[in-house]
Amino acid sequence: LTLLLLLAFVAQLSRFNEPSVGKRQPWTTSRVVGSPEPPLPYSSERAFPAIQFSMCLDMVTFSSSDRWYVVEQYGKVFSFLKDNQAAQTDLVIDFAKAIPGVVEVYSLAFHPDFANNRLCYVCYIMAPELADGTHVAQFKMLDTNPPTIDVSSEQTLVTWRSGGHNGCHLLFGPDGYLYISAGDANAANPPDIFKTGQDLSDIPASILRIDVDRADAGKNYRIPADNPFVNSDGARGEIWAYGLRNPWRMSFDRQSGGLWCGDVGWETWEMLHLIERGGNYGWSLTEAHQPINTELEPGPTPIIRPVTVHPHTESTSITEGLTYYGSRLPELHGMHVYSDYDTGKFWGLRYADGAVVERRELADTTHRVVGFGEDSDGEFYFLDHTAGTIQRLVDNPTEADASQFPSTLSQTGLFDSVTEQSPAAGVLSYFIQAEMWADGAKSHRWVAIPDDQQIGAQSSAWNFPKDSVLVKSFTLETRPGDPTSRRHVETQLLHFDGTEWMPYTYQWNENQSDATLVAAAGAEQEFEIEDPSGKRLQTWRFASRAECQRCHNKYSGTVLGFNIPQLHRQDEASQLHQFARVGLLTNEVPNEQLQSMADPGDPSATLDARARAYLHVNCAHCHRMSAGGSVLSYMHFDLPMDKTNMLAAPSQGDFGICNAWVVAPGDPFRSVLLYRLSKLGGGRMPRLGANEADNEGIGLITDWIAAMKPIQSEETNDCAELRFQNAEALELLKTEVASSQQVALIDD
Repeated sequence: LTLLLLLAFVAQLSRFNEPSVGKRQPWTTSRVVGSPEPPLPYSSERAFPAIQFSMCLDMVTFSSSDRWYVVEQYGKVFSFLKDNQAAQTDLVIDFAKAIPGVVEVYSLAFHPDFANNRLCYVCYIMAPELADGTHVAQFKMLDTNPPTIDVSSEQTLVTWRSGGHNGCHLLFGPDGYLYISAGDANAANPPDIFKTGQDLSDIPASILRIDVDRADAGKNYRIPADNPFVNSDGARGEIWAYGLRNPWRMSFDRQSGGLWCGDVGWETWEMLHLIERGGNYGWSLTEAHQPINTELEPGPTPIIRPVTVHPHTESTSITEGLTYYGSRLPELHGMHVYSDYDTGKFWGLRYADGAVVERRELADTTHRVVGFGEDSDGEFYFLDHTAGTIQRLVDNPTEADASQFPSTLSQTGLFDSVTEQSPAAGVLSYFIQAEMWADGAKSHRWVAIPDDQQIGAQSSAWNFPKDSVLVKSFTLETRPGDPTSRRHVETQLLHFDGTEWMPYTYQWNENQSDATLVAAAGAEQEFEIEDPSGKRLQTWRFASRAECQRCHNKYSGTVLGFNIPQLHRQDEASQLHQFARVGLLTNEVPNEQLQSMADPGDPSATLDARARAYLHVNCAHCHRMSAGGSVLSYMHFDLPMDKTNMLAAPSQGDFGICNAWVVAPGDPFRSVLLYRLSKLGGGRMPRLGANEADNEGIGLITDWIAAMKPIQSEETNDCAELRFQNAEALELLKTEVASSQQVALIDD
């Protein structure tokens, strides 16, 4: 296949090698412009443009204050004047320095009578997996200019186990009581290992309600007498509601007093709740309406379904916002506004008489929305966690005609012949060094730059002209190994609209004459596959646009395949040279920037280079800082192994593997990485892009880990026995998965 692609590439280039021209022909047939959807009503702009933070999490103020207060994740709290031209931030406190052992700070809240008592409340986190690692504490803020917090005034209120899901938002209600969200103290997988979701005897997975103005014996607070479980045997009286996985942010409706909570879901759903007294929100019996741990003993109150849910095709980490009663955005007045951390999308809904009467998407941004801040006038801002900026929604000035965007592949102007996949003049074929696993499908790629414009190659981060398009087309053999059974399945486009790369996908029709644009939510199609063991059905996923953008993100580089390591080959004439010669690139890439990635299937490359390339193309786009992977194991191929965080115990679940590491050198069966690649269903990696096990990839990673020099670690007899059983299970998977894609290392 590589040879065929190379020949096609050379043939394409030959069209532009005429002595009288010497350059590629212009691409003049493009109709990939605009968007298939009408513009959303709002976009974003930066507020307080001279102010920036590091990994900000929370933004609060109070009515009589002339300042905003911003909490940074790793311990610092800053304040700044409520002036759009503000250029200075003042350090209120650095908790990581002031209190030994503090590693993170999540939330800050001011007492309703702060102007008189100067009391504020902070949630901070000690090391993970401590029985009392999450702290909610009261402090006194000194009346200085700028203000500071007196760390010696600390009074601890509540503690609970620290873990991946801490929740830990603090909010005073209209009743004057402090409401505290507590996550299930669990890692991402497996779900709810502490079985706390339905357990009222502990704090995690709950929302607490306490009175900070009075104190019960032995406490620095009082449990309100009307809390729902005060008189329940064995229950923590502080609990107001329960059954929540990771209640990240909450808000009170200014007019109705209703308590809203966004709960970050597990595998399938993101949930928005209206919290009721004594409410049970299902975790981990259910995730929304999806059964999870059905063997759990349910809590004492019936499960309340979410007000609204979002599937993971459009939202993967919900961030609760607020009900808007400001005046700057009049069309949003009375609407509940919330967002998503991973996709940057905003939605608004109206809720009346116990039902959602309207819900619509408001904006599609590139921000990592981690929290909202509301001023005394009801106007709101939101925080971009990784950029460290404060943003706000504004009316969208963009004009677009959705009807002009091509609804079929034949309308794009990319091909002379769609059925033959013959590119239009000026559209160049290219190949890459390392392909992602795509459930057995093969791909062909093209780059299309409008007219005779060029890609700016002055640095490793190339500049593409507006309306550039990158194309990838998949074919699947319904009888593996038989080229005559090959059929077109999907053609993907990345379109640069001048600001962002936007993903679109086209689904081929049954008679293979054309492909139709798939709706934003994505789609699925079943194919009958016939292999030596018989016939089976294989589900092909056409990713939603939100799913595409989870991988094609600004943190890992939106363009994942068209880059120097993927295009440059050291053992033959480089595509990069050809591209510069025909004028696709502005210049030759300097030698010092040339870098090549191995082909995972090339036996002449080293085992390490092949395995690292495999992990790079299948995993690294999420597993890097801020790119969406909750496990910060860095998997890009050019990072030294001791800098990847893979040579360590997993931070997001060990699946019952004794003495588990992400990668355990010399021991594949203690390696969670291999387990995740091998299994199907929940906890499988990669999470997106493939549903079938890759036998060759599993074999490659197994050999790579086995070839590493072992690092000594103690192993009990029980661990040795389980490792032996896992080894047998993995061998069973590798021999049988080709005939039945339902086999998994450990059944979900």
